[in-house]
Amino acid sequence: MISCPACAGVVRTESSPRHRLVFICSVGHTFSLEELYQAKEESVEEYEWSVIALLKHLQMILGLLLEPPSSGPERFDVNRIRRREEQVRSQIALIERVIQETHMATQVSVTVKEPFTHE
Repeated sequence: MISCPACAGVVRTESSPRHRLVFICSVGHTFSLEELYQAKEESVEEYEWSVIALLKHLQMILGLLLEPPSSGPERFDVNRIRRREEQVRSQIALIERVIQETHMATQVSVTVKEPFTHE
């Protein structure tokens, strides 16, 4: 099953009068095959950037753990923190490289067709 890029509802496939595939979700958002592809590619990139943001937050927290304690009896294994900090740095670089090296197969202008509403 493929989810709708606009609302995460399940999409079904129909054939248009010109025998082209049309994807319609349970609430009525419609996409051509090209539009669905473009929207999914954009979602992948958005999630990749979200992962980078989370890793950078983790990197900042790890840096704070390496600072001298201001109070409290908490002790952390400095070597483990440094190893994890290096892992995070490598993961950020890897995901950034994946984003930079990704080239979409096609680029179309995506316009989500909103479902019909009775007013």
